[in-house]
Parts: sequence; C-alpha cells; structure tokens
Amino acid sequence: MLGRLGTRFGAMRFQAVCLLFLLLHSTAAILDITLVANVQSPSHASFYLSCVMGEREGGQLQIQRDNKIVMTHPHSRFQNYRNRSNEVQARGFSKTDVMGILYCLGKTQTEQARVVYVHNNRNAYLVPLKVTQTVSIGESASFSARVLHKRNADVIWKRNGTYYQTTVQGEKMGELFTLTLPDVAVSENGVYSASFIGDSPLTSAFYRLIVRGTIAGAPQGWLGGGEPGTTKQRSRVKRWGSCSP
Repeated sequence: MLGRLGTRFGAMRFQAVCLLFLLLHSTAAILDITLVANVQSPSHASFYLSCVMGEREGGQLQIQRDNKIVMTHPHSRFQNYRNRSNEVQARGFSKTDVMGILYCLGKTQTEQARVVYVHNNRNAYLVPLKVTQTVSIGESASFSARVLHKRNADVIWKRNGTYYQTTVQGEKMGELFTLTLPDVAVSENGVYSASFIGDSPLTSAFYRLIVRGTIAGAPQGWLGGGEPGTTKQRSRVKRWGSCSP
C-alpha cells in the first residue's frame, strides 16, 4: 500500500515502521514506490524516511519537503543519501523539518510519481482523529480535529494551503471540530489542515483525502490521490493505501 501518513513521536499505538506502497498502472510500464518511515523514533534526530523504487533499472528518486502548505525555514537540514541504485534515504531532520508534508518523488524514462507523507505535531493545539480518508466519487468525507490545547478562537480549514472553510466555536461538538465534505469530486483530493485562527501552521492538524474513481475509457479502477507530478500517460491508478493512527 502507498504511503502518506500523519503520526506522532512517542506513544504510538501502531507498528514501529509503516510500510507504504504505491502501484501505478500506465500505458507504458508499471512504476512502484515503497516509502518507509520509522514513526516511533524517540526524537526527530533519529527519524528517517526511506524511498525505494521497484524498477530493476532504477530511476531518479528524491525526498523533498513541501514548503508551501506548511511554511517553515526555507532551507531544510535533512539530506538525501543514496543507499542503492533504487533507494534513497532522508536523514538529519530538524524538529520543524519533520512536521507537515514531505514527498517521495520517483521518475523513470516513461513515468513519474509522487508519494505524499503527512506528519502531525504531537504537541499541536489540534490533532486529527484520522489522518487519511479514501472515498469514492459522490460519497461524503469528514475530518475531525480534537482539541489538545484549548484556545478561544475559531478553526480555519485549508485544502492544499488555500482557505476552504471556517468552523466557529459554537459549532464545536465536545472537544471536536469537524469538516464534512458532501458529494466529493476528484478535484477535492489533497492535503487538508485545521488550525486555530492566528496560530502557526506547525500547531495544525493535517489530513489526506483520496478520492477513488475511474478515468474515461479506462478499465474499472481507482483514480487515487490526484497528485500533481504523476504521469499523464497512466491509464489508471491501481491502488492507494495509508498507514495512520
């Protein structure tokens, strides 16, 4: 299964290593990428991401941090290390490097793909109940943010870093702020965030939405993720998955 997960250091309730697998079917070939993260690392200093391409001939691989959805210092400390011809590992993360969105970018002569990794701050004011949701076109999706540190402010929701909706304090249910998307379309794929108005993005809760569907003229399959950078030559995306709290 493929990977993009939000997670926390410390008291994790799932396996020490989450294995994420992306399988893309294209008109030319099959491109598969495996993303591994040691999510139970005791600190950011020992945290790593490993990206492996299944192509025998290898290809270009790189792990990058998104600095548009979650803006931090423009120069990340972590570095990419080529362990094998088909594997790259990112190590040397600072505390802010880890938080937010990172990408594993893979490219061959015929295809390219991007795997998204979502990492949540364990000390954030808001924490997600579920990081990744996969729904079909026309279904509804719902994101819930639990208040970890109370603030007297409304919550703003964003999609891919752009304003989406505001939930006011009076709409909070207990300790939960919730965003519901009815009748979702493929265009609503992406990374969502919830944060108290005026607070740093590093204190936000981050989510991923994957909308399944079919491409016109293609066999029944999943149109997963809608990630920019995936090849336009593909006939369908076979499978997307996630590992999340």
